[in-house]
Amino acid sequence: MLSIAGNPMLLPYTWHKLLHILGAIIFLGNIIITGTWMALAERNKDKATLHFSSKVVNWADVLFTAPGVLLVLANGLIMASNAWGGLLATSWVALSLGLFLLSGIIWVGFLLRYQDRMIQLSSNPAASGEELPAVFFEVP
Repeated sequence: MLSIAGNPMLLPYTWHKLLHILGAIIFLGNIIITGTWMALAERNKDKATLHFSSKVVNWADVLFTAPGVLLVLANGLIMASNAWGGLLATSWVALSLGLFLLSGIIWVGFLLRYQDRMIQLSSNPAASGEELPAVFFEVP
């Protein structure tokens, strides 16, 4: 049995690989699907649809992106540590961790703020029948 930091792995290596791939599918799949879905909702320009889509994209991030990140990160770190003896032992592992961190910074620092703003901008028009403000459709 392989070990990480002196502790035995709880699952065989192949299970960690499977969970890592599953996490990547959930993570990337949610990004692709919600981005496409929101773009199609914006083309529709229906206020209620846009408000609903904005809320659901936030919930999809909580239900899919966050667990996908955890699966990718945890299982990737376990596999890298066991295969190469250290997390930064190879340059591609260090680079992938840096890029993964960068994607998290962009998500938390930029995208979540704009998703919340889209929900706020679409809530009143959806309820009152007003037009959506033009800023809703502007690209930041």
